[in-house]
Amino acid sequence: MKKFIFLFTCCLIATIGLTQENVLTILPLKDGKVNYSGVVNVDSVNKTELYNRAKHWLVETYKSAKDVIQIDDKENGEVIGKVFFEIYWTNTFYSGLNINIWHTLKIQVKDGRFRYEITDFSVKYSYIYHGLNYVDAPLETWNSARPENLKKVLLHVDEKMQEMVLSLKNYMKKPMNNNW
Repeated sequence: MKKFIFLFTCCLIATIGLTQENVLTILPLKDGKVNYSGVVNVDSVNKTELYNRAKHWLVETYKSAKDVIQIDDKENGEVIGKVFFEIYWTNTFYSGLNINIWHTLKIQVKDGRFRYEITDFSVKYSYIYHGLNYVDAPLETWNSARPENLKKVLLHVDEKMQEMVLSLKNYMKKPMNNNW
């Protein structure tokens, strides 16, 4: 009987681990971490103009660029920000709460092209259960014991990230309107 319980427990742990890995493949992964990245050509646009567009996009997208931007290096054509978006997570059958999905956004520019990389995803929120509790966990390991629940969150995260990348690409390709 002890052997059966031990074998059953091992199989259960292995199944949970495999399920989590399968669910995580919803998102693009690089070395086991969520990573959205790409290089986009913007013909006939110089580095300075692309840098300015990137900064303007951050201001328009996040409304508080000073709070967002961590590194602002015009000379090297690099802007790095720590940003988040909020989603509603249905954590039980009858309740849910708003959670923040934090991530690092890096935009690098050169003449005629830019590169974006979105990494370091984490989930942050607080809830009251026998006192105030605060959660701050990497997205890759958060809520791994509930794969179906996690899948819903990851699909929502992917949808938000796809929208954000499309917004960035469109903004960087569009000339800025300097006529006032």
